[in-house]
Amino acid sequence: IRSGTSLLDLDEISGALEAFNRALQLAVSAGDVTLEQRALGGIGMAYARAGRRSESLENLMRALDLARAARDRRHEARWLATLGQALWRFEQPQEAMRALNDALGAAQRVEDLALQASVLTQLGRIYAAGGQTARAKECYANAYSLNRRLGQTEEQIDVLNLLSVLAAETGQLQAAIAFGDQALQLASGGSDRLTETRIRIRLGRLNMARGDTSVALDHFANGVALAEAVGQPALAAQALAAQAAAQVQLNDSGAQSTFRKALGQARAAGDAAAEANA
Repeated sequence: IRSGTSLLDLDEISGALEAFNRALQLAVSAGDVTLEQRALGGIGMAYARAGRRSESLENLMRALDLARAARDRRHEARWLATLGQALWRFEQPQEAMRALNDALGAAQRVEDLALQASVLTQLGRIYAAGGQTARAKECYANAYSLNRRLGQTEEQIDVLNLLSVLAAETGQLQAAIAFGDQALQLASGGSDRLTETRIRIRLGRLNMARGDTSVALDHFANGVALAEAVGQPALAAQALAAQAAAQVQLNDSGAQSTFRKALGQARAAGDAAAEANA
């Protein structure tokens, strides 16, 4: 199971399927229903990544049926959540929402706070995509509270970024910046410098939209330094292009030099879109 999960994380779908199928054979031979569920769930997730709808849903339903037959409420909640995510991936929002709401109820009954937070975040995404911003915000806020209670920093950052995007899309620029600032505070100095880089660039653009060019420049400059430190020339090119645009607004003579640097980073990344943007 662990090998399959690791391979799936690396997008090695065929290798993951081989590992999960081998685990399934061993679980069935040993009569271990829990391991059988996990193997089936892994197969279902791998097929979802591969875009193979029928195989994915079939295996996830088999895992769910085993959990229900064994009265394993904790795994029932887990497979409902995974099923909901797969249905969303296959562009079936109504079915996904039903599965996720069932998952939320099941997770609440077994007091699995981490799963509740994860399901609420996914529900928020579906509501946001459907234009139901009030419901999306409520889901995100509840997920954030749970993640904060559990001390899950990465998940808190994820939800704060989603809240920032939602606020920006609904014209609440000040709130978008406030959520972004909270996310940055949690991410700053942490091990995930890539996430911090993206937050910095996004905050720079939000502050530009608000007219705070000097604040935006500070975010862009930090974003460039972070992107270069983690070896992400395409992100560095984005930050440099945005920084140059801010310098133009301030009539800064260094803008042309910054644009040239952005172009160089985009070419180094082999990113045609970033090069065109620069």
